Amino acid sequence: MFSSRKRESPVWKYFNYLADSNKSKCLVVNEKTQKLCGNLLAGKNPTNLKSHLSTCHPEVVKEIATQTEQEKSDKRKQQDEGMLESFTNKSLNKESSPNCGYSGCKCSHTKHLKIAKVTVNHNPNPTLSLSP
Repeated sequence: MFSSRKRESPVWKYFNYLADSNKSKCLVVNEKTQKLCGNLLAGKNPTNLKSHLSTCHPEVVKEIATQTEQEKSDKRKQQDEGMLESFTNKSLNKESSPNCGYSGCKCSHTKHLKIAKVTVNHNPNPTLSLSP
């Protein structure tokens, strides 16, 4: 039997796909009644599953949105730190020269590092463009 690719949509935390019947079973438990929803939805399209969650379980949709935003924020933070580390390493490797070598710049490396830290830490979509 073929191995299917990993399901990446966050809705799969709340559904179980039943291949034999080509249906997805809702696994959300109602907090008030403590009963499993158990609705069977046709196929495994995440859009259909999200639609069910939106109409029947809006609290779960809010939870998914919060988790997704947190994951995006964490990923951006990791990328920002990686960019800063990369830039810092490049600057430190050029420290022996009288100027840093960035397009006509004649200032110290610490100035570039300060500029880079401000750019990376305060801009949600950082770019490391240095102008003299």
